[in-house]
Amino acid sequence: MLLHVLSKKLNGDLRLINDFCALNQVSFTSEYFFPGITDAFHKIKGAKVFSKLDLEKGSYQIEISALDRHKTAFTRPFGKYEFNRVPF
Repeated sequence: MLLHVLSKKLNGDLRLINDFCALNQVSFTSEYFFPGITDAFHKIKGAKVFSKLDLEKGSYQIEISALDRHKTAFTRPFGKYEFNRVPF
């Protein structure tokens, strides 16, 4: 069951907050080795171009696979909704 609530933003607008804890409990997890900082520095040695990624306003930027969107579905009196992008 997906729990969702409305929260007021600082500017007075409303934000929908979803609790995906139940989904996380039954989701498949894969282990991924995250390289240490030393390994990362060795890989970028000699590089001439670098970029910076600002994730301050990253909500709804990552697309959810069409095969997995049903997992984010919730129903309200006025319809059923599924996220197309990862919510914050």
